[in-house]
Amino acid sequence: MKVAIVFDSSTGRTRAAAEEMAQVARAAGHECTVRSVQDADPAEVSAADALCVGSWCQGLFVVFQHATTATMNFIDSLDE
Repeated sequence: MKVAIVFDSSTGRTRAAAEEMAQVARAAGHECTVRSVQDADPAEVSAADALCVGSWCQGLFVVFQHATTATMNFIDSLDE
C-alpha cells in the first residue's frame, strides 16, 4: 500500500510525529512518503492509497481551533 503523510509543522513536533508514523507504516511493509505542505505534490499525494494529514492548530486556547491556512490550501489543491 502507498501511504502519503503530509504535515505542517511550526516547532518540529508535527514533523517528528509524521516521521514516526512513516516508520510504523514502513515497518508494516508499506511504501510511505513524508512531505511538508509546502513541498508536497498534490498529484503524488492523490496517487497514494492512504493519506494522513497533520497540522498544528491555530485559534483561541479552547475555541475556534483549526488547521493552518497552508494545510487547508493543500487539501483544497487535491480537489483540482
